[in-house]
Amino acid sequence: MNLVNLLRQDFGRSRDFGRSSHPTLKLRTGKPNRHNYMNIKLNKITIIKLLLAMLAVVIFAIVLRGYLESSKNYPIGDAIMAKIADQLEFGPRYVGADGHSKVVAYISQTLTDSQIQVVNQVWVDSSGKTLNNIIGRINPDSPRRFLLGTHYDSKDRADNDKQDTSLPVPGANDSASGTALLLELAKDIKNDFRFNELGIDVVFFDAEEFEPGPYDNWQAKGSTYFAQNIDSLYPSGKPELAIVPDLVCDKDLRFYKEGLSQKNAQGDVDMMWRIGQMADGKAFSNKINSEIKDDHTALVKVGVPSILLIDLEYPYFHTSQDTLDKCSSKSLETAYSTIKSFLLAKTSAK
Repeated sequence: MNLVNLLRQDFGRSRDFGRSSHPTLKLRTGKPNRHNYMNIKLNKITIIKLLLAMLAVVIFAIVLRGYLESSKNYPIGDAIMAKIADQLEFGPRYVGADGHSKVVAYISQTLTDSQIQVVNQVWVDSSGKTLNNIIGRINPDSPRRFLLGTHYDSKDRADNDKQDTSLPVPGANDSASGTALLLELAKDIKNDFRFNELGIDVVFFDAEEFEPGPYDNWQAKGSTYFAQNIDSLYPSGKPELAIVPDLVCDKDLRFYKEGLSQKNAQGDVDMMWRIGQMADGKAFSNKINSEIKDDHTALVKVGVPSILLIDLEYPYFHTSQDTLDKCSSKSLETAYSTIKSFLLAKTSAK
């Protein structure tokens, strides 16, 4: 007996009950009636069957929703994920490693393939190491300029590792995710006519992880050097805003409003979070976190309002388990779409 017939029988019985007194009253006032007992028994069976059928529908809906959610396509996120995998193939990418020189060549070639002007900011650090900030300039003649920045070097020691702190950090999330995100974003912005009037500099900072020393005295070497020489790159005025994505691929993505960003660019932070919450309300929390030292720190010091987009709840931070399997195409696409939509809104603002 199918669900439709059961409903029809129940509907019919309910109309019969409306015309006569309740069967339980008859049983109390008259002779025991086996037929009425049977009706009550059948009604209970029918109700149970209906409840089971409804439960089955609910379970099916939950399973279907989960399947549809898991089977969604994230083509942009997948493309960014592929760029993370490319970098991981180079091995450790800390300053002095073979992988470091390989990732420098990879970033430069990828920007060139996207027909983006490449500027190398090379200097010799006090340690004697040659370092290189790689700058991709989109619409270099535009007077309005925005900066997108991230570090591309990985960490040489997994100091948060529970097993072996001497191992290098693979850096799938911490370094490769931000680099891959900006390479994909730069390519797409370059080919999007809506950004023709907006100048965007995509900066890949070197040596953010290099010889950090005590945290109190730590500074990111690449972004610090960039900030100290900013006037030579921007003789007509500094960028209106910098956005620094760092650790953006965690499967359980969570961005809090970073303290220094909130202090120096509150209006833009709030705007970005509103846009981000439309993409993924769970990923963008309105909670304000404490100030964090990162590549945006030196930029703020020289007068460039900056937003740090970072997920500090990533459990594999500075461990040897920071690998590709911890990354999510959905999270990468969320970060990508939020930054691109934010920049697009800024193009319309003036």
